[in-house]
Amino acid sequence: MPKKEDLTGRKFGKLTVLYEDTPVYTSGGHKVVKWVCKCECGNITSVRAGNLRSGNSLSCGCVKSPDITGKRFGKLVALSKSNNKNNLKYWKCQCDCGNVIDVKLTSLIRGVTKSCGCLRKESKTFQDLKGKKFGKLTVLERVGTKVRSPYWKCQCDCGNIVYTTSGVLKNGKTDCGCVPVNRGTHNLSKTRLYRIYCGMKARCYIKSASNYNHYGGRGITVCEEWIGNFMNFYNWAMENGYSDDLSIDRIDVNGNYEPSNCRWVDSKAQSRNKRTNVIITYNGKTQTLTEWADEMNMDGETLRDRIVKLNWDIEKALTTPVNKRKGKRNEDL
Repeated sequence: MPKKEDLTGRKFGKLTVLYEDTPVYTSGGHKVVKWVCKCECGNITSVRAGNLRSGNSLSCGCVKSPDITGKRFGKLVALSKSNNKNNLKYWKCQCDCGNVIDVKLTSLIRGVTKSCGCLRKESKTFQDLKGKKFGKLTVLERVGTKVRSPYWKCQCDCGNIVYTTSGVLKNGKTDCGCVPVNRGTHNLSKTRLYRIYCGMKARCYIKSASNYNHYGGRGITVCEEWIGNFMNFYNWAMENGYSDDLSIDRIDVNGNYEPSNCRWVDSKAQSRNKRTNVIITYNGKTQTLTEWADEMNMDGETLRDRIVKLNWDIEKALTTPVNKRKGKRNEDL
């Protein structure tokens, strides 16, 4: 059983605790702990321990409940008094996101509640876009929240100022409307190439995408030429060897999606161009572990075991013949 907290000498608002009062019992036999307190006005009063700790009792009653109409508490603005609940004072408040909720007066004054809950959700997913560029739009500053999404002030290359949300920017809004758009005219939205295009943008800009951390999370972006214009991407793909059995691959795995850093390759070539690959240099030639295994006519796992598990030097790992006797896999790997 937890040890009872001694409140003697502690101060709660205008009340100073003197000593524990004789406990009282409810009709159901529940014990109620009360403390004798002295108010700054001189009055002596007995207060429940729970009311002291919660901040619901801050005086003997000599101080009236403050009028906080119109005052701001974080993202909340107090509108009017609400109905009391369980002897606790509540205020009706409006959040900057538009929601209206009832909040305990003590929670507002003590700074415990600062929003309708959207602030907590936003803090987990918020991405600061200030200074970033999306096509012709440069993000200048955040100006609030709209539909529970950060709302941004942006300047177009043509000079116009526009306001939009994070989601709209990340999903392809790249100008203020100064560039004519012929929507839905390419008739390619059901093609594999269009799905590749959408996937490329998603992993760079949509934080909820499963592989965002390996792309957008590392700062990888899509170039201005492609991000807002599928036909530019389509034309580049057709001119640079696209076919349905190939995938888009970045030559520099730390670089962005842009014409100079992208190519179309088969699955084998793409698997060799990963950050996790083991790179080996031997006799002045540099290749991935898989490429060396192919060249030396040995199994890739055998070569990996020799280098990673057995700690062999590169020359020994590449030149020692593989013991192919069935069931024997030891130091003669």
